[in-house]
Parts: sequence; structure tokens; C-alpha cells
Amino acid sequence: LLFLSSTDQLSLLKNRHALQEHLVIERERIKRHKQRKRQFLNLTIAFIDMDHFKYYNDHFGHSTGDELIKDFAELLRKNCRQVDFIARFGGDEFVVLMDDTSFEEAINLYKRLTESLKKEKFFIPDIKDYLERPDLEIPKEKYLGFSMGIATNADIEEASDLNMVMSNADKALYYAKEHNRGSYSIWSDIKEKL
Repeated sequence: LLFLSSTDQLSLLKNRHALQEHLVIERERIKRHKQRKRQFLNLTIAFIDMDHFKYYNDHFGHSTGDELIKDFAELLRKNCRQVDFIARFGGDEFVVLMDDTSFEEAINLYKRLTESLKKEKFFIPDIKDYLERPDLEIPKEKYLGFSMGIATNADIEEASDLNMVMSNADKALYYAKEHNRGSYSIWSDIKEKL
């Protein structure tokens, strides 16, 4: 029951409810650490949105979209550390919480995911197999990709306010989607532009 209530049934990652619970636990941990040890615990959040996902849903059906969600979830599992908390936020959005990680280190996650997606040939072979259409042609400008927004609690006044970090990562994601789809944005770099 615990597994079912905390797991997204499609991606088999943690679900949004489990993410909210984890944020509460992390917030308390950061507060206690600051009070007891007078130390700052750094936490970075990456908000990820798949690019061109709608194209696959619209052209090949929602079941194909579901397969891509599963594939992308597996890509995240392979490229994140075991200590990272990975959740499907909803639709084609994912969140990764990274303890003791700076935004520079979070950029490495973006790079690893990008390289892995290229190695997987943007899941096109999987789509061809799933649809049983070996001759399927997908335009290069519609290859599956992702955009990422990155924010850290080092950028806010109250380090334990992880809802604010989530919100900042979300804003950074939408900045990336609007200004340079398929890239990443860091909240501390773009906050003055909003």
C-alpha cells in the first residue's frame, strides 16, 4: 500500500504526493542541522520538462506517449545518483532533489541526460519497435528532448523554504522553454530578468 500510494504507476518513480512529503522531511532536516550544528545544508532542485512530447501524443497516440514517459524515467534513474530523489511531477514533468549539490553539479546532470538521450537515439528505435513501423520518419526538429530549470536553497533567505526553491526551479524551467528550448536555466542567473 505504501508503494502504491507513493509511486507513479506509469513511470514507477515517486509521485507528486511523495515529493511533497519528502520536501517536508528535507525542510525539517535543514532546519535541525542549522540549529544544532550551525551548518548550512545545500539542496538543489532540477525541474525537467520533456520537449516535443505533445508531437508524439498527437501523431502516434497516448500509448506511445506513455512509452516515452517510461523511457525517460529510466533515463533519469540511470543518470541520477542513488541519493537523489526523483519524482514524476505530472504529465511530462519531472523533479530531481539533490542533497549536498550546487547548481554547477546539477548542470552535470543536464549534460549526462543529454548525452544519454543521444545514445538512445532520442528513443526513436523504441518508438519504431512499439508501433511496429521500422520505416517511420520523425523530423529532426521533433526529436524528443528536455528543458531544465535549476534552483538551490543557497539563493534564498530561508534555506529551509523548499517550496520557494521548487517555485524558483519551475520559473527557471519556463524561462528555458521560452528562451532556449532544450537547454537549462539557473534561477540565480535569470531572476533579475523576470
